[in-house]
Amino acid sequence: MSGSTWKKESKLLIESGLIEFQERKVMGENGIIRAKSYFLTRKGEDLARQIKGVSEMIGEEVLIANLKASRTPAYVY
Repeated sequence: MSGSTWKKESKLLIESGLIEFQERKVMGENGIIRAKSYFLTRKGEDLARQIKGVSEMIGEEVLIANLKASRTPAYVY
């Protein structure tokens, strides 16, 4: 993901309450640097669990069926 895309997407995720942003100053070898941290909020963690649950409900069988279908030629001559 490009930096400009991440900047736009992260802003939307922060505004929706799914992630939080924290910026701090850290002493590095060449002086002080700014460190940025993004982490899930409680709302973000809940959504992640729900997405995982849906994914598990769909299961591997659907994934395997889709992979097999994608390998089947669309046209037979």
